[in-house]
Amino acid sequence: LKAQKGITPCSIHFSFSMALLSAASSLAVFVLFWVQTESRAARALFTQHEYHQMSASRLQKDGGESDCIVTPYGGEVVGSMVSYPTNDTRYDPSGATRCFRVYVPPSPRHRQGALPVIVYFHEMGSTATDACRRGGDMDLVAEADRLGYALVCADANVRWDVPEATNTTADPCDATASADHSYVRTVMTTLQKWPDWFDPSRIFLAGHSEGSTFSTWASFCFSREIRGFAPSGFGLKLHGSAVTKERCQGFNADCRVSVDDGIVIPGGWGACKNCQCSPLTPWRAKNVVGEDLRACIFSGCQDYFRGSISMMEGLFAEVGVPYDIHHFEGNHAVPQGFGSMLSNCFNISNDTAVTQLFRSTCDQA
Repeated sequence: LKAQKGITPCSIHFSFSMALLSAASSLAVFVLFWVQTESRAARALFTQHEYHQMSASRLQKDGGESDCIVTPYGGEVVGSMVSYPTNDTRYDPSGATRCFRVYVPPSPRHRQGALPVIVYFHEMGSTATDACRRGGDMDLVAEADRLGYALVCADANVRWDVPEATNTTADPCDATASADHSYVRTVMTTLQKWPDWFDPSRIFLAGHSEGSTFSTWASFCFSREIRGFAPSGFGLKLHGSAVTKERCQGFNADCRVSVDDGIVIPGGWGACKNCQCSPLTPWRAKNVVGEDLRACIFSGCQDYFRGSISMMEGLFAEVGVPYDIHHFEGNHAVPQGFGSMLSNCFNISNDTAVTQLFRSTCDQA
């Protein structure tokens, strides 16, 4: 077995209750923390060490713990890795191993109490290490260092298990709706175990593209445990009776009342016969402090999914979900300054320099 350069691995055993993973399971969950040697703050957080090393032959994008170790795109991967076996046969008959990375800024100037947390859900084809690395197109790590928030880089099991649609009678937040329900539950429970480090009243979910769709679903379903959420690059898709004449009015030429909103999604996701709203029909939910759950929405003015963001705006306004919308020049990509603007929106920081990159409408000069 070979150790990965620059990473000192250690492990902690956590005993999770049956409610944490499934009603049928009382097995202890084995949690591995891979700690970056230079991250003094993260190293101080987890002190019980039992050394393990990962075989280089397993380092591939398979949705397992290898996705949380290295990145093919270069750059320094930061933070600690948390991994655990799910025993979830919906992904793999043998049970899948899942992971995520947790990064705590090492500078003591940010330690004025527990840190706010941004949990980021990556887009299709990406991994946790792509978000938890320095020097990338979306450098959430540098912004975490500068602004003082902890960063959790979530990792899909190949792809996020986004519920394709919901109808008027289904429970959209039942664990059977998504195989990733237990994954989000594990992320939240892990953060909640360390209230001196991670402020449970300031946990925010964010995501881009497929990660945006999944984080929207997770935000409503776990609203009582988070403060707010930030979808980027995709909003909501409507089908069937949810596509009303009023919602189609001025939306796009392909919108057909009582049939489909006309938003074309690669791979056919969301194309079903008995649907309403994907990934769920929004409602006026309450957050962890009892306020209305609020969204900070990001949309590129040239994004081919901009219509789904418009549909999200319309439905949020219709049901009373408070939100801010931030448009930027660009296509289907995470905007520059995403972490900074998200921090501004949720009062984590006040970075006035980044505001010039965004505007309230795409027509704004």
